[in-house]
Amino acid sequence: QGLAVAAQTQHHALLYDTGPDFSGDADSGNRILIPTLRALGIAKLDGLILTHDDIDHTGGAASVMQAMPIDWVSSSLPKEHPLLVNLNNAKRCQAGELWQWDGVNFEILNPDAASYADKKMRDNNRSCVLRISVGEQHILLTADIEKEVEKQLLAEHADKLSTTLLVAPHHGSKTSSTDEFIAAALPDYAV
Repeated sequence: QGLAVAAQTQHHALLYDTGPDFSGDADSGNRILIPTLRALGIAKLDGLILTHDDIDHTGGAASVMQAMPIDWVSSSLPKEHPLLVNLNNAKRCQAGELWQWDGVNFEILNPDAASYADKKMRDNNRSCVLRISVGEQHILLTADIEKEVEKQLLAEHADKLSTTLLVAPHHGSKTSSTDEFIAAALPDYAV
């Protein structure tokens, strides 16, 4: 299992996670993502989001970072993480961050700033949750959030959960996708 989503607007490209590492030499970055991005005509990334510190989400990151220029990297990884150590364009993924590219709106819904001080919080629940919107069409990328964060999102962002396309939390695991969360998201499509 793993997750990687490329989002492309007219003039910008974002990669949300980088899939798994397969063997150390072979990972989803060098085997799948770089060839696919190049085939799509993407020679650089405007942004890379590494949602949390799980190898099925960051396994291809080193290969992607080596193969193409990236304007910024946003993550919930610890600042001392090997992927971030030598970067001068890294920032924390944090709820409330908004940007727009070519009429497409992007908004981070999780994690909140206080979560970084909570040493007991599971990495999954610190996953960067991204909402992408074009008019009335929305995509909700949830990484590996679990029931606790779904409940928090319902309390803090209920008006932003309705979506056209939902990438199911935690790969459809039993730790996530509560009835209440799915009812609020009510996606037309789920991956």
